Amino acid sequence: MHWSTAPYGGFSTGVPWIEVNPNYSKVNAEAATRDEKSTWNHYRKLIALRKTHPLIVYGEYRSWTPQCLRLYPYDR
Repeated sequence: MHWSTAPYGGFSTGVPWIEVNPNYSKVNAEAATRDEKSTWNHYRKLIALRKTHPLIVYGEYRSWTPQCLRLYPYDR
């Protein structure tokens, strides 16, 4: 992923040995951090939930249907 809208996607001030993707001005890390619906922001929110709710981190796994390989209901 490109870093920003800067020339060469923000990787270098010199000419890189490989061409940057032409869409670097729209698809880049800088734009993702500003977009509330981006994958970056999605994971940022998931990490915040994990840090806020111990239930997500601690507990033990107990399967309810070990005989059925297609279902994964469990207690935590």
